Amino acid sequence: LGRTAPFLEKYQNEVFDRAQVLTTLRGRGFFYFFVGSLAITQCTFCLLFLVGVWNVLMGLICFLMSFGINPVPHRQALPTVEDRSSAV
Repeated sequence: LGRTAPFLEKYQNEVFDRAQVLTTLRGRGFFYFFVGSLAITQCTFCLLFLVGVWNVLMGLICFLMSFGINPVPHRQALPTVEDRSSAV
């Protein structure tokens, strides 16, 4: 990024100020859902349709995550070196 970093940071802050709803999971989820629903209506079973379905799914996942629902099951932590050495 180099010399463009200050400009990009200023632009990003401006977007965050004007569209604060996109900084939250719920707002971003609604936005993704909206964009996806627009893309789905453009054609049937083409690339734009698939992109729209993907956006709708990502919107639903963001919306559910805003309520604390994690779509990925939590895995148990892997045993540490200390756990392995104490088991021997």
